[in-house]
Amino acid sequence: IDRFKAGRDKPQQLKPGTYVLGTSEQELARVEIAAGKDVVVDMNDVTGSLSVKNVISDVVYVYEPGKAYSNSIDRFKAGRDKPQQLKPGTYVLGTSEQELGTVEIAPGEELVVELGN
Repeated sequence: IDRFKAGRDKPQQLKPGTYVLGTSEQELARVEIAAGKDVVVDMNDVTGSLSVKNVISDVVYVYEPGKAYSNSIDRFKAGRDKPQQLKPGTYVLGTSEQELGTVEIAPGEELVVELGN
């Protein structure tokens, strides 16, 4: 229905109902809008964020447990500093060859994972 980018403060008028907030890869939150009510959602309250630092050569994929790296929600390459907002939960970090480990993201958490040296 609409797209919101960082820094956008302009409200969107919507019919009463339940709406999904998310990215093309992941649902981040659901919000219920009642008739005549204003709803403000601070995504920092309902999501966490993940940054992966010191990616040396491989792409590091972020994906859900039980899924393959090819179904990744996001990927980090060398030099990328932008964190990714994720719904709270457990995620796997890995390359196309191996799992590197898991991380747990809590609401409001800003997790930074350091790889390599």
